Formats: sequence, structure tokens, C-alpha cells
Amino acid sequence: MGPLFGAGPFDSYKVTRSEFGTYGDGIIHSVNFGAPNQVTLQAAIDFIGPLERELFLYPGIWNIGSQFTVPQNITLILLRGAVLVRTGGDHLYIKGGFKAGKYKCIEDNTPTHNWLVFAPGQIEESCPEWWGAAGDNLKDDYPAIQAAINAGGSAQIIRLQNKAYKISDELNNGANSFTLLGVPGRDNTDNSFDRGGGTIIRQATPGKHVLKCMPPDAGNNRISLYIRDVLFQGCRPYGDTSTGIGSCLYIDGRQVVGTAIKMYLDNVHFSNANEHGLFITGAVYGGSIRNSMAFRCGKNGVRVIGGSSDPIGEMLWEQIRCFGNGQDATATPEERAGLYYAPGGSTNHFHLLSCSNNMGYGAIFKRCSITGLAWQFESNGGTKQLLLGAADQGISQADIGGISFAPGAAYKGTVLEIGFARGVNIRGLAFNDNPLGTGGKHISLQAGARHCQLSEIVLDSGSFISENLAADGGGNLIGKQGPQGSHP
Repeated sequence: MGPLFGAGPFDSYKVTRSEFGTYGDGIIHSVNFGAPNQVTLQAAIDFIGPLERELFLYPGIWNIGSQFTVPQNITLILLRGAVLVRTGGDHLYIKGGFKAGKYKCIEDNTPTHNWLVFAPGQIEESCPEWWGAAGDNLKDDYPAIQAAINAGGSAQIIRLQNKAYKISDELNNGANSFTLLGVPGRDNTDNSFDRGGGTIIRQATPGKHVLKCMPPDAGNNRISLYIRDVLFQGCRPYGDTSTGIGSCLYIDGRQVVGTAIKMYLDNVHFSNANEHGLFITGAVYGGSIRNSMAFRCGKNGVRVIGGSSDPIGEMLWEQIRCFGNGQDATATPEERAGLYYAPGGSTNHFHLLSCSNNMGYGAIFKRCSITGLAWQFESNGGTKQLLLGAADQGISQADIGGISFAPGAAYKGTVLEIGFARGVNIRGLAFNDNPLGTGGKHISLQAGARHCQLSEIVLDSGSFISENLAADGGGNLIGKQGPQGSHP
């Protein structure tokens, strides 16, 4: 016996490949169980019994008035126009498969958006369009996206389209692992930040994060997050200097002892946040961030804070661009940094890091060990470009190759400051004829700097230095021999 058709006025229905993607063409034989409702659905399930079957629901409103379960042996397939509507009951459990096109087929009117629940491992992916998301940057798509996240439980893929999804509330991961996949926009090669399409999730309500992710609140549980090809956008207008709260992506691993998050971000961008573009705190126990950018935010482009009891784990940062616009007029210089990094003691690896700032710092590193290669810094009149360690939060080790400060930028203060740091080894520093403000220094070694080696330092075009510059205490500055450039 072939697939079953829930009910309908016709004996067969042609299912096209365009309607169901990978589902093949075929004739569906109808069995008339009655009008579209819960009784009809239950009758079809009873008729199938323990057999492995695909059950098609024809167009119509399928009201479900009490808690209901579709068993594991049945794959439920909703044709365009068939909509499961909650009229009562806490949950609709789908323990088998579920297939539909990218159209609305679920009406969840619960305040928590968790009526429909998929069994773990039974579906490969879902999309918020099933719950009615429009992606037109006008309709509120928060309920649909949150319902898609809630429905999947652990390890589900949520597929977003090449659309702009406006939301009115703060999305959350429901303390579950999940994967969020979007569509990439055009590359930003000119810093214009015009992505030219791609998936966007835009927060429309001030004071709200776009997405907040946390682990379970009890037990020794660890979850993982994977997000790719999405722009998270806050609601701060460009140029707005008012004070506000809310980040684009807030990762909080600090619930209770024993819980943590592992995260992987690839081609994920953050803009127009009231506070930080990406804010990571608590017990994030590793992962990677690649090909991502934060810009036009009220405070830090990226802010990472871990504690001694819940440090950020070892992570790889590759091809990251952090723009610390610091549009919030109340932001401190540290809060205006493109990157503020104080993970709490772990070793982190940075490759192709680019930072800029506005009246603050380019990048600040504290409480960590770091390795890196090919770092670039730009300035719009910021205080410092790179700070390694501070009096309250030192650096245990730094091994960095190739730091370049953008030519033509005027620095008001010290360009590179090494504070409380041990074992800093930097090979290759290019200052590119940058003018300095009154009292400014290219390099400053503070009293807490020990066992620091800097080699191959270029101040002016073709000029190298080999002497200790502004060495206020300790440290060694070893430079490649060559003509001496001018320096303060």
C-alpha cells in the first residue's frame, strides 16, 4: 500500500518536485477519513497502525484541540494550504518525519511559541516559514523564528532564506543546541557595510538583544551552537549617540557550575547594536569564529569576558574585522575598542585580525595567552591601537607575527602599549609613517612588562629601530639592525 492521503474530494494528487524539493513525483491514493480536523487525523493514524507510511494532509485548516502525538512510524507531509492550528492542548508531538515546502503550515498561538515539538533526530531541518515568517522586514517574524528554535530540540538545523526578518522580541536558544543557517550577502571589500542581500535578522525593539544563547540552568550540561551566513542587526540608528542596552548576539555561558556552551560562527556579522555587536561571557568552552565582522555599534564591536572560575575556552579567531565605533556618548575608551578580549586565562588564536576604533582602543587583550598572525589596525583618532595587559588583568604569554598599523592614521596616544605582560614575543611591527599627537609614543613598555621581545620594527619608510622605547620598567626590545627612524 502506498502513501495515504488524509482526506479530500479527489482520488489522486500529483506531487511535483518543485513542491517538496527532494521528494520525488508520485501518485497519492486518497482514503477519505473525513473533514480536516483532529478526529480525521486520528482516524488516519489508527488505520495505518504500526506500518511505515507517509500521511499527506490536503489543503484546509486542521484544528488540534488537545494534546496530540503523531507516532514515529508516520511521516506527516503537509501540502500547500494545509495548516495545523492549535485550538487547545499544550503540545503537538511529531515523533516521526515532517515535510512541507517553504510556506505556512503551522499556527502556534501559545505565548511561549512551543506548541509543536519534533522528536530529536527525526527531521533534518526546519524553516520559520512553516510558522508564517514573511522575511519582508515589515511583519514581526519573532514568533515564527522562536517557534522553529523551540520545536527542534537538540541538533536541529533551522534554515533561513535570503530575506530580512524583523523581530520585536529577544530570540533565545531555549537552553538547547541548534544550528542556524542563512544565505551569504555580498562581500564587504570597501568597508561600506552594504551586504547586498543575504539573511538578516533585525531587532526592532530597543533594549533587546537580537539573539541570546544560554546553557541549561541545571546539571553538568554542555551545548553547542553553530551559526553561518547571518547578519544580526540591532535597532540603533547610525550616528545615534544615546545610551542603550542590547547586543546583536549575546552568548552567556555562566548559568550554574558545570554548564557551558561551545560555539562556532562562520560568516556571521553584527551591526547597529545599542551595546556590543558580539558579547561573550561565562563558560564558553571553545569553538571558532571565522570570516565575521562587527560594526556601527554603541560600544565594542566584540566584547569577551571570562572569569577565573568560568574562563572562555581555547578558540580560533580567523579573518575577523572589529570596528569599535563607540557611538554611545557615555562609553569609556575601553568600551569603544573594536575588540575587548579578557577571556580569563585560556589560550586563543587569532589569524587575520583587523580592528579600528573611534576615540577608544583598537584592541585590548587581558587575562589570556594569545597567538596570532597578520593583524591590521586602523584609527579614527583613537587613544591607543593595541593594549596587551593592564595593571588589574595581565597577559601570561603572547606570540604574535606581523602587526601593521594603517598608514596615514593620526594617533593621539600610544600606538602599542605592553602593560602587565609576561613572555610577549612580537615579530614584525610596521607603523607606516603614522604621525603622533603630543606626548604620543609608538611603543610603550609599562612597569609590569617582563621578558618581552619585539623584533623587526618599522617606524618610517624603510627605517628600523633597535633601542628600548618608553621602557618604563623591565622588558627587552630587540630590533632588526638598520637605519634609525625618528621617534619620540
